[in-house]
Amino acid sequence: ISVPNNPLEVFQLSAVCDDTNLVSATNLTFGVIGTNYSLLVLPATNMFGTNIITVCATDSFGLTTVPSFVLGVQSVNDYPSFIVPVGDQVISEDTTVTVFFEIGDVETADTNLVIGGRSYNQSVQQDNVLGFGGSGRQRYIILHPVRNQHGTALMEIRVRDEAGVRSTNLFTLTVVPVEDRPSISFIDDVTVSEDAPLTVSFTVSDVE
Repeated sequence: ISVPNNPLEVFQLSAVCDDTNLVSATNLTFGVIGTNYSLLVLPATNMFGTNIITVCATDSFGLTTVPSFVLGVQSVNDYPSFIVPVGDQVISEDTTVTVFFEIGDVETADTNLVIGGRSYNQSVQQDNVLGFGGSGRQRYIILHPVRNQHGTALMEIRVRDEAGVRSTNLFTLTVVPVEDRPSISFIDDVTVSEDAPLTVSFTVSDVE
């Protein structure tokens, strides 16, 4: 910006976007080096579209010039998110737990988000018995560790939107050992003659 007869003129500057939802007044910032000016435009988060930005420059005599330009903000696909993720879980051996979580996405409807998961330790938690349920934002995972096994497993839950973009929730599943009852093998019914001895065979075992 310059004035032919006063190259050192200082200007009062302002700018406004016709759609303040796209760019608010606080997100329009001027910079200046000598007679070179810049306007930093910061569109609102997750907003896109086309609108007009008007710049006003006023000199010391109160004279103004008001140019404008068209700002186009293109839409980009956002990653889906775990609004309420699953944290680390500690459960007892031979038990099942249902854990709820919440998901969301800017572009994809909640009902169209796809959930999946896996275990990184199949000896503790197998993939084929992982269960998922729920609808919309509210979903859940059912953890069912391998019987009579304990230890830790890194678990992964994935959420994928309609564009194929996905996010991951990692957590640790810790299965605490418990003392199991001993077991006795099946004993068949027997018939014996009066006053005759009888030997009945069976086995006893214990997991631990």
